[in-house]
Amino acid sequence: MSTSLQRNTVDDQPRADKLRPEALQVVETLRETIKSWAPESEYTLTATSAEFPVLFGRCTLSVSPLNIDTCDGFRLSERIEARTVLSYVIDDFDETFFRLANTYATTGSVLRCPETGNAVIVSAVNVFREDVEAMHTLYVPTLLWSSLVQSFSVQQALRDTFGTDFLGEKSELIGMEGCNEPSRWQPEDFAWAEGMLRDNGVHCNASEAALTAEFPWEPGAVSASTGDQTSLLHLNGEVTHPTAGNGLAFRLVLPLSSEHEDLGLVADTLNELELSGVDVPPAFGAWAVVPQFRSVGYTGFWPNCMHVPGTVGSIAAWCRTRSRFARQVIGNRN
Repeated sequence: MSTSLQRNTVDDQPRADKLRPEALQVVETLRETIKSWAPESEYTLTATSAEFPVLFGRCTLSVSPLNIDTCDGFRLSERIEARTVLSYVIDDFDETFFRLANTYATTGSVLRCPETGNAVIVSAVNVFREDVEAMHTLYVPTLLWSSLVQSFSVQQALRDTFGTDFLGEKSELIGMEGCNEPSRWQPEDFAWAEGMLRDNGVHCNASEAALTAEFPWEPGAVSASTGDQTSLLHLNGEVTHPTAGNGLAFRLVLPLSSEHEDLGLVADTLNELELSGVDVPPAFGAWAVVPQFRSVGYTGFWPNCMHVPGTVGSIAAWCRTRSRFARQVIGNRN
C-alpha cells in the first residue's frame, strides 16, 4: 500500500486523453460547477482539474486515472479528489492542532502532506469501473459539497484554540444551504440502511433518527453485548455541528484501549494510509481520537445540503469496509 499523500495515480501528470469518456464527463461537471461558483479571476482550470478559493485556502477538484486491479479482480479506474491546501498560518501549526480539527471532521481529513509540508484537507474516492451511475449521482455531488464544507473542521479548531475574535467574520456559521433547517435525513433513510445491513448479517438497530451497527473485529464476532470484540458505528440525524449546522453525524469507534495504544499516532497512521491507499473506501470524514471511548474512531458530518436518499446505507457500508481496513493496519503494527 502506498503511503504518499500525493495523488495516487499511475501517471504523475494526469492527462485528459488517459481518462475514459465517463471520467471526462466528470471533469466537465467539476469545471462547469466551479465556473458558476467563483469569479473568473479566482479559479484555475486544467484538462483534469478545477482550483478555486475556499474558506481557509484553495481547493483543487481533480480526476486522475488509476487503472489498477484489486486483489479480488475488480478494476479501479479513477480517483476523484477534493484537496484543500490551507493557508500559511495553519501550516505553522503542529499535529496536535490537526488532531483537534479532525475531531470536528465534516467531509475530510486534516493532515500534513509529507512531500510539500503543507497542511491539507482531503476527501477522495477511488472509483470502480462499473460504478458509473454512483460516480455521477453520489461521488461527484458529494465531492463538490465536500470542497466547500471541508474547512468547517478547521474553523471550529481555530475557535477552540484562539477564540472567535481571532477569526473575525470567519468565526460564524457560513450558512450552507439548509444549515438551520431540521435534518433532511428521515426515518426511511435509517430504516432502509438497517434492512440492508441485516441482509448482510450485520447486528444493527435503527430508530426514526439514528442507526447503530456493529462490525466484527475478530472472526465470528457479532455483538459486544455477548462479549465479542466489535467496531461500533453510530449515525445520528439530530446532531448540530458547531460550524456546519444541522445534518447527519456518524462515528465508527474501534475496540482499542488507550492503555495499550498511542491513540493519536493510530489515528494519524490510519488517515495517512487510507488517503494514500488504492483499494480503500471513499474518504468523507477523518480518523480521530474519541476521548469518551478512550479509543479511535472515524468521524464525519454531512450538512443538510449533502442529503441524498441512500447515503445512510452508503456510509454504513463504507464504515464496514473501513473497520476491516483498520483491523488489518493495526494488526500489522502490533
